[in-house]
Amino acid sequence: MPPIGATVLSVDHSGVVRLDGKKIKARDVASQLKRLFTRRKDRTVYVLANGALSFDVVENVIDGAKDAGAS
Repeated sequence: MPPIGATVLSVDHSGVVRLDGKKIKARDVASQLKRLFTRRKDRTVYVLANGALSFDVVENVIDGAKDAGAS
């Protein structure tokens, strides 16, 4: 489990993406994280994904996080 206050991207069994619990579109991951990173120094992002998902779905979320400068 990520530490309290950590930035968390999650993808549920139906492919719904959430950033810190707030539903966002997968294509908006990079822009939302970039906006968040203007207010935070720590660029660590935890990705939680349902095991039944296609890896492509999760990979797209991870790629968006990397594009935003996440570690």
